[in-house]
Amino acid sequence: AAGDAGRAADELTRLRAERDAAVDDARRTADEMTRLRSERDASVDELATVRADCDAAVVDARRATADELTTLRSERDASVDELTRLRGERDAAVDEARRATDAQLTTLRAERDAAASDSGRAADELTALRRERDAAIAEARRA
Repeated sequence: AAGDAGRAADELTRLRAERDAAVDDARRTADEMTRLRSERDASVDELATVRADCDAAVVDARRATADELTTLRSERDASVDELTRLRGERDAAVDEARRATDAQLTTLRAERDAAASDSGRAADELTALRRERDAAIAEARRA
């Protein structure tokens, strides 16, 4: 009976040691699970931060793109207005040049016509003077 009691006590000690080892294992496993949960939570938080940063970057990029597009549209509209103004000035200058050219042409035609008329009168006068000269020479020969 004493031998059985000794063996039972040894078995109990061995079982207690196994239990203590199992409890230590369970504690280590629980600690590891807690550490892994903390890492997971930190990763989730970091992911949320990265997502928020990305969302903010997308919003900023869209805003910047919209602002740039608005600026480009304004510049385009200003260029169109300037082009329209320049075309108007060009058309006015062409019209003025045409009017001036037409006026000069009219003046030159009038001067040409006056010169032709003056030339005709001068030719008539020259013919008359030649006739007078010829008559004077003929009269001088007769005298």
